[in-house]
Amino acid sequence: MLTRSIILCCFLLGMGCANVGRPFESEHAREIKTGQSQSATISWFGEPFQTVTMTQTEKGCVSRWIYKYGTSSSEKTEAKALVVDFDPSGAVCGSAYSEVQQ
Repeated sequence: MLTRSIILCCFLLGMGCANVGRPFESEHAREIKTGQSQSATISWFGEPFQTVTMTQTEKGCVSRWIYKYGTSSSEKTEAKALVVDFDPSGAVCGSAYSEVQQ
């Protein structure tokens, strides 16, 4: 899922789109811990670009928040994506972050 989001951002940016998604601060992306609350996630990254309801996964995750943003100019292309999964109580049960700069 995360890889597809990054590929889609890069593809759209290559097609001449200036921006994809919504800007978000990624400073804490690699600090997300299992059990962290949704409110802590919002305080770090703001509201997600997209939310998805999931069928309960092996880890018990039922909700996915997606943050993604990409921008392109004639000189460089940047894209980043963050996926945070939550269990029924609203605690983090998984996350992934990726960024690309060309």
